[in-house]
Amino acid sequence: LRPQTRVRGLRVAVALAFAGGIALSPRLWLSDARDYPLAPVAEFLPDLGFPLDVVLLAALGASLLLIAVTSTARAPLVLGLVLALALAVLDQNRWQPWAYQYTLMLVALLLGSGQREDGDRERATMRAVGLCAVILVAIYFWSGVSKLGAAFRLDVFPFLLEPFLGSVPPWLEPIGYAIPFVEMGIGLGLVWRRTRPYAVVGALLMHAFVILSIGPLGSGWNTVVWPWNLAMMVFVPLVFWLLDGSPSHALAAVRRWPAPTRAGAAVVVGLVAVLPALNLFGRWDSYLSAELYSGATVRAVAVPSLGLVERLPRSARRVLVTTRQGPALPFFNWAVEDLSVPAYPAPRVLRQVASELCARGGRRSLTLVVWGRPDLLTGRRAAARYACEDLRPAAAPRRDPE
Repeated sequence: LRPQTRVRGLRVAVALAFAGGIALSPRLWLSDARDYPLAPVAEFLPDLGFPLDVVLLAALGASLLLIAVTSTARAPLVLGLVLALALAVLDQNRWQPWAYQYTLMLVALLLGSGQREDGDRERATMRAVGLCAVILVAIYFWSGVSKLGAAFRLDVFPFLLEPFLGSVPPWLEPIGYAIPFVEMGIGLGLVWRRTRPYAVVGALLMHAFVILSIGPLGSGWNTVVWPWNLAMMVFVPLVFWLLDGSPSHALAAVRRWPAPTRAGAAVVVGLVAVLPALNLFGRWDSYLSAELYSGATVRAVAVPSLGLVERLPRSARRVLVTTRQGPALPFFNWAVEDLSVPAYPAPRVLRQVASELCARGGRRSLTLVVWGRPDLLTGRRAAARYACEDLRPAAAPRRDPE
């Protein structure tokens, strides 16, 4: 495939996949149409409300359409990135793994566009392809790393097999240990020319299995990742099939890129290839580290007072569960019910959501329980408890033993 053909296909695929994800989670991108609270990156940021939120989302949709129907135009890429970043700043729940990946790929396409001379244009398009290759390699590698713990083997692996087998037979249990290494191997296999065809086929088979497991014929609940898996089945052949050289060349060549694009390329490489390592120590967000379907993300449940239960929005009351301590509200279930995406698994964001509930019910209206990352070997988690007065930014939680 010629570089221009690869980039043209990537523009169409990224734009359509991004639009598809938004279409399947519209309430996530609007502020007045939802019950699940917004979590802006700073308290002073405004809640746009209707009709400004609709205008901003419509403009993003229009920019994605223009990206798909144009071959080299930079303006739609710039507009789409500005709008996507603005929406992300206004609500951290929008930092879903697929939206984050698409945004970085749009940056890569922008860095590889706009060269006027044919020779420069071909070199720039190959830089864009190489940077997209680095993004994809890093996603597979870090996604595999996130599944190394017991939580994936004990919780997520049986869940993925349930639509086919009901339960995991003993002879299949060792596969749960192997899957993280297979996924890391796919990522690393895409780097070298000799292993690349096998890695491409492995990636396609993996995404086909995931679609069968969580798609319409499987559990079917997380519809928003359907277009993401389909898009990955397009991205991988577009970027890697019959590709000369390797993504490592793109890394090595960053210092030789033109000055205006060098910094942008270095930032993208750092975000996808380096900073996810900090997630292993709780210093970088799970969803910014390709940690999806790993079982290793933090979880949160609010235990509301009876008075607050009566004030909860309808979408929250629908997912209340009964415990020995009374009704409990799992944030994961509430976000899926209201926004069609999982709750963003970062303690600071979960505390913001709980703080909004406290504002609705009063100072002593709930207790927030946040379970941290599971132990690598046992899958056990430590819990931190917060009362409403603890949800100020500087507050420290009361920790429970495992």
